[in-house]
Amino acid sequence: MFSVSSPSSSAGLDTPSPDHASTVLPQTPADPSPRASPTNKQSGDVNQRRRKNVVSGGLKAAAEGVMELASDAQENARGTQKGETKGEWLPAAIFIFISHVLVISYVLAFVVAYLRPSRPLHPFFTPSSSLIGLTLVSAWLNLLGVTAGYHRLWSHRAYRASFGLRVLLAIIGLMSFQGSARWWALKHRLHHRFTDTPSDPYDATRGLWYSHMGWLFEAPPFNPKRRLINMKDLDQDVVVVFQKRYLLWGYLIFGGIVPGLIGLYTDGSFWLGAFWIGFIGRFISWHCIWTINSFSHWEGYKEFSTFSSAVYVALLNLVQNGEGHHNYHHAFVRDYRHGHRWYDWDPTKWMINLWWMLGMATDLYEVDQNQVLQAKALTLEEEAAKVRALAKWGPKDADLPTWTMQQFEQEAAKYKGKKILMRYREYVLDVTSFNDHPGGRAYLSAYHGRDITRAFEGEINLHTQAAYNMTAMYRVAIIKE
Repeated sequence: MFSVSSPSSSAGLDTPSPDHASTVLPQTPADPSPRASPTNKQSGDVNQRRRKNVVSGGLKAAAEGVMELASDAQENARGTQKGETKGEWLPAAIFIFISHVLVISYVLAFVVAYLRPSRPLHPFFTPSSSLIGLTLVSAWLNLLGVTAGYHRLWSHRAYRASFGLRVLLAIIGLMSFQGSARWWALKHRLHHRFTDTPSDPYDATRGLWYSHMGWLFEAPPFNPKRRLINMKDLDQDVVVVFQKRYLLWGYLIFGGIVPGLIGLYTDGSFWLGAFWIGFIGRFISWHCIWTINSFSHWEGYKEFSTFSSAVYVALLNLVQNGEGHHNYHHAFVRDYRHGHRWYDWDPTKWMINLWWMLGMATDLYEVDQNQVLQAKALTLEEEAAKVRALAKWGPKDADLPTWTMQQFEQEAAKYKGKKILMRYREYVLDVTSFNDHPGGRAYLSAYHGRDITRAFEGEINLHTQAAYNMTAMYRVAIIKE
């Protein structure tokens, strides 16, 4: 069922290229991979390692691309990417804007009408429960088309899908109105290659609004980094090519006509169905997806990598179809599981497993478990180091004077009744200022000049780790026998 190696070539799904190979944390000592892209916060050694990898592995590709990059400079003056002109970008931005105006206006009008019970609601505000239910189903299908299709299949090739499954995913992807699979995958591969940099199409460092949906309303700037993205696998997938060629027809049929026909069947109104399924359902799925680019790159838990802004937010994951395990995904890009544990909420993973059981999906890629453990260990160590830096740990051994046992006894005799000196392990403790012991100061004074190690570690009381840590704050010397 599961594979930890590259799947063999098949129709439309070639052997994975480095654009979307599985990513291991860059801080892992054994990992020389240049796949992950450092943010501006990364240290110079990471950038140096990336430069070495680029030089060793990319000189030939760079030489072949010089002429292409030179020709692209002409596009820079126009401020748009080649193949993504104003005529292609602007209509999408206008449609998204109009969709939001219509849905928000509808909701506000419904609230106003509902608060005026003296007047009956217009039929347009009273859809049947069947239509509401089908709207929610369509929103989830829209979401699935993106998470299982556009994202895990076509952007990362986390599994191989049969022709029939690819057709199905292309259709429900069209219902989501998020562009063609090829356009979506190109943007997303750029996002992973250059996360949190200006070359990231939805760069989270530009703010929550921009990464959520603001980037959709901004003319795409010229991005020479896109030349590094290998799209040959999708250009050879007949389903992706067909979907891109007939994208507008697909929008019209599956985003407008089909929802209208459903409304005609459930409520006797074509336009009610077109609006509820075609606009409200899409509005829901849009924002569920967009929260991944925004809130999942904002504040949350980083369990497997601190190399980018990607985080895990449990509450949001419930509406993200499992994509909310975003920190894991950015650490291990090609794993078909975003929630890698069996109990992790990841409906997309469960659907892919179902398709595997039905023979519709094969070569489900799972990252090696050892890499997961390495990543988690390094992240925990990094987090522990940050917390440790906030705490006070007492003087370092190198800063403490060295005493013999005889010196300790002499000092204890000298300061009897003035200080409370005691030995714990190899350290001399001066607990004169410690006033929080349950036994009181008299109890501590009884141990002046004595070795408290056995009493401290169980003979009188088996003290806690916190108590042991506290002893470090009172060290004044090291005893050398």
